[in-house]
Amino acid sequence: MIGSAFFKIHHEKKILISPDIGNLSEFFFDIVESKENLFLLFDEFIDYIYNDYTIIINNSMEGWNWVGKFEYDISVGNIILNPLDWILEYVKLKNINSNSIKIYTSDLNCNDNTGKYSHIFTPIIYFNTFISFTDDYTALIDRVFTKKFLSLNRRIAMRDYRTSLYAFLKINNILTDSYYSFNSNNAIDHYKSIYLENHKLNNEGDFYSESSVFYKTSFCNIVTETYFDNMYHLWNVDTMFLSEKIFKSINNCQPFIVFARHGYLKKLKELGFRTFDQWWDESYDNEVDSRERINKLLLLIKRISIYSVEELNQMYIEMVPILKHNFELSMKNEKYGKYDSFPRIDDEIESMVLKKIINE
Repeated sequence: MIGSAFFKIHHEKKILISPDIGNLSEFFFDIVESKENLFLLFDEFIDYIYNDYTIIINNSMEGWNWVGKFEYDISVGNIILNPLDWILEYVKLKNINSNSIKIYTSDLNCNDNTGKYSHIFTPIIYFNTFISFTDDYTALIDRVFTKKFLSLNRRIAMRDYRTSLYAFLKINNILTDSYYSFNSNNAIDHYKSIYLENHKLNNEGDFYSESSVFYKTSFCNIVTETYFDNMYHLWNVDTMFLSEKIFKSINNCQPFIVFARHGYLKKLKELGFRTFDQWWDESYDNEVDSRERINKLLLLIKRISIYSVEELNQMYIEMVPILKHNFELSMKNEKYGKYDSFPRIDDEIESMVLKKIINE
């Protein structure tokens, strides 16, 4: 649900960015509800468009392949048309530049998996500025670890790889050396809900700001990304989503291994970040077969778990230059390879059309 009607303005980049709209399908069909209302919303900013501004529908919080989603919904009769065609129709009707209206998304593969709508989508690096930065950046070598791993898995529905990870950690007695959560949000009844150090989150905002002590006192973050393969949804085939999970590690100067799609670490490196193949085997990132990738990841966790906490403290000191590089790159918040970062905002303007829609 949209909580604001204010569009952010970046005058230098000449863009107007909508509030975060959450679920793009709900935005079109439940909030805006019709092509006519969408056109009214665009008309409100037509003078900006005529002055070469771009209107951005902000879906940066998600990494779905929305073209695939809409095509799927049409095929099963949930909807009868693709709302992205409304944008194409408006552009043609007003005879404006085809890039005048765009959608921000965190699917970095969006320009390869959206067909004739690819020009509408702009992949964006968003979550680096959404996560707090550690306050001990200048004193990383003074960190003292009491745990070897941090493993946060609040949601497990349709994410079997997280269940497999938890079972592995439990069977191999690695949980005793870990801070962890499991099935603590949208819980599945036949699994126990385990909260991070028995701390139940009070609201969604808490999810993005766990106490920094967990990052400062554990060596390695076992990051379980939102998408591990194409099993989660049919419409997320071949997406590449860098969520808040990886930036929790980066912004807190913590080494990581990642349960994600193959090529995830390669993508991080394309953005300028560095990983940890100097200290352990990261060939899991090249493994296309999901089962084999999980096996390689679990074997890697087992190997790291054999080290003593003292040995991991020493290894961490060796990693500090890479951790600082990643921290500084994330904080810089400029262009990451060919991808833009979410822009800093100069000004804002309230949409009377969107305000009316929200309040109806």
